[in-house]
Amino acid sequence: MKFNAIEKKLIQLIKQQSLSLSHKFDHLNRVVKYAVELGKIYKGRREILIAAGLLHDLGRGKTEYRGKQSAEIGAELAKPLLKKAGYSVKEIDLICQIIAEHDQPEFHSKLIESRILKDADYLDGFGGRGIMRSIMYAGETGGGIDEAVNRLRRKGRERLKGLELLESKRLGWKLHRFTELFLAEFEKIESLKSVTYAGKFIVLEGISGSGKDTQAELLLQYFKNKGKQVLLVNHPTMFLKKLWRLWRLEADDRLSEAFLMMADRVRMVKAKILPALNKGEIVISTRSSISAQVYQQEEGIPAEFYRYCFKFEPIADLLIYLDLSVEEALRRTDARVKMKKEKDRGFFGKKQERQQKLFKKILKKYSNVVKVKAEGSIDQVHQRLVVASGELIG
Repeated sequence: MKFNAIEKKLIQLIKQQSLSLSHKFDHLNRVVKYAVELGKIYKGRREILIAAGLLHDLGRGKTEYRGKQSAEIGAELAKPLLKKAGYSVKEIDLICQIIAEHDQPEFHSKLIESRILKDADYLDGFGGRGIMRSIMYAGETGGGIDEAVNRLRRKGRERLKGLELLESKRLGWKLHRFTELFLAEFEKIESLKSVTYAGKFIVLEGISGSGKDTQAELLLQYFKNKGKQVLLVNHPTMFLKKLWRLWRLEADDRLSEAFLMMADRVRMVKAKILPALNKGEIVISTRSSISAQVYQQEEGIPAEFYRYCFKFEPIADLLIYLDLSVEEALRRTDARVKMKKEKDRGFFGKKQERQQKLFKKILKKYSNVVKVKAEGSIDQVHQRLVVASGELIG
């Protein structure tokens, strides 16, 4: 957001004020961004919206002031700051009117700028931001968890109903879905039953060409030779690969493919993985939900979304990442193409470099990750996997 000279001066004056912890400059800045965006749609005066957005929560500095009273006091506190910054009397009166009107869900102002500010302010109170700020505000005002939950459940709905503009309503309801999910998770008491089993779950991940299938087969045989009961599962299944081919004739959309992958994985977890783990077996899986985060990740959708959606998948007791350079992976895949084990390079090459970066970034979010060097002979890599799994399996 670019500010002009008078707005920069106003910002410096605001930073000298005593602001509420849950209504500090990061909140003010986000409200301004929403207000400017809405102003472009509804022809609101940009300079008025910026000033009102920056100053709208001055009344929150003292926790005894709330709602309409807080807004009205905020308008009074804004006057001297606007004057010092160099705004005209006419502009000051208009900005202060907008501030005084903004925090009233049931009030509908005749001023488009007031309606825009109210919506912009409310939008930063939904979703993940709203959850954090509600918890902070409850603490500031002497409330506890019950008060924070009440604000999210009751006040959140009031503010949704109080939104004025169509785009605000659409975005507000979209963001509020996360709040609803949070509240549902907050009230749930998870049972240890779902993670109590005698078996061990091992996942092999890595870019194409890193040798996952080959090494999984060798590890399977190694455990069998030691007298262990072992199950090897491959992800995605052949069924899903066939379904993908049909799907891609009609659609080119990674997010929808991720949901197909999820459905395929649910079948595998219920039919094979969990029964085997409950029987005390070792389950080796080539790929997991991590691959969905890499290959089906859609712009604007965080990896955390995929991790949550795949929460039905057992947590890996050992997550092995076969670390291989893109150059060596390409050499191997080219060899497979020549041997007609692969039809073509497909997504190899430049895309593989991107996927390797994504793997390494996403794996930082996981525990029990062991990076195994995947270069060298097949037997050398196998021996590294034996060492990596030795402590877990014994």
